[in-house]
Amino acid sequence: MTPLIVSTLIGHRDVGTGLTCLPTLAKHSCEPVRFQLHDDGSLTDNDREQLLNQLPVHTIISRRQADAIVKERLAHYPYCARYRRHYAYGLKLFDTLFLAPGEDLAFCDTDIFFLRPFSGLFSWPDEETGALMMQDYQNAYAFRPWHLALQRSLQMPARINSGLFFFRRRHFDLDFIEWMMKRNEAFFESRAQWVEQTSWSALGWRCGGRVWNENQIRVMRDETSFTNELVAAHFVTPVRGLLTMAAARSREGCEPVQIPTEPMQRLHSLGLLQEQASQFWRRKMGRPA
Repeated sequence: MTPLIVSTLIGHRDVGTGLTCLPTLAKHSCEPVRFQLHDDGSLTDNDREQLLNQLPVHTIISRRQADAIVKERLAHYPYCARYRRHYAYGLKLFDTLFLAPGEDLAFCDTDIFFLRPFSGLFSWPDEETGALMMQDYQNAYAFRPWHLALQRSLQMPARINSGLFFFRRRHFDLDFIEWMMKRNEAFFESRAQWVEQTSWSALGWRCGGRVWNENQIRVMRDETSFTNELVAAHFVTPVRGLLTMAAARSREGCEPVQIPTEPMQRLHSLGLLQEQASQFWRRKMGRPA
């Protein structure tokens, strides 16, 4: 069986986490997996040696190699080019897509730990589906409610996280991303860390995306997020300390499971307003968001 190429963005500070988490994807996938690693420009020679020795690597793409190709692709898209130039998130948004080896892009962040065998994660349920994505417990987007209310061309799915996704490359609309970045330039600049996730989520909605079962693929919140159903756990920065508990929760002897999908749900401006108002008052009262 031809291995599936899974892309990820990695830098020097991510190597330890990546070497903890990425091998679990290859280990528990019933389909063979190899990794295409996108260097954010900070990998050392020792980092590269460790990655090549401990991961099934397809290729490591250096920042210099990527710059030569991607800069040309973005030559007529100044807002996209500027975002990529200033933020590493831009490499995840553009480089992984442009340099993917096939018609589809399979992507996994370096901080997602797989706890049990699975099959068919990166496989299409039908021809109409253009993206498979994971759900978040919040709407972590570079928008405020009025952006959705006032921009009719902009529609978003609810609670999408871009840590793990599968995307048909033909649906990547660079003109739309450029329009969105230009239209919301001032606000996006203040929330740059969410622009990449916002972009992938918007693209996922536009191409008929679906989401994996969030009981099986989950953004972790606390210790109670560990359940017997859990297949993949995304340890985002605020809960990275929980990663030390993941290995003890692994279920290696289990039969492989398939992860069902369901349609994305649309996010409306009122729902986003209610969520962001609640988060504001929780922070003001000193309570967890």
